[in-house]
Amino acid sequence: MSTYEAFPSRARVSEPLRPYLSPTRRGLRVTNSNGGFCRQFRAALLEAHCGHCAYCGEFLCPHSFHVDHLIPKELGGSNSIGNLVASCPPCNTAKGARDLESLREVLAVRFSKYRGVITAAQSRKLAELGVDLGLERFRFFFEEVLEAGA
Repeated sequence: MSTYEAFPSRARVSEPLRPYLSPTRRGLRVTNSNGGFCRQFRAALLEAHCGHCAYCGEFLCPHSFHVDHLIPKELGGSNSIGNLVASCPPCNTAKGARDLESLREVLAVRFSKYRGVITAAQSRKLAELGVDLGLERFRFFFEEVLEAGA
């Protein structure tokens, strides 16, 4: 199941992206000639995510949110709709070409009392040395929505 199917009122949420899911896409394009995502697709993706960042849950500004690949293109991901999510700039920047578990570590530190004190790499090294920082496993917003809808 892709993340956009997880958001409340599944029938309504998937509706904005339904035209992009058809085999012919009825002439609708996901990307524009510059390689960026089309304005109409960006609007549909934002609506499908109910205006929230898929990772941290922050409300997104329609003019400045990022379209992110769950599986980065560098790791074999594609521009398929099931691989695209709406994300806030800080989460997308933190994720970069990382996989979701690496982003989870970064956000666990970012949303802890250690924000600005240590990095995710430092927390990982401390854990290897046996130091327990008491960091909770970060839950992505889309995971919470999936659980609430199940």
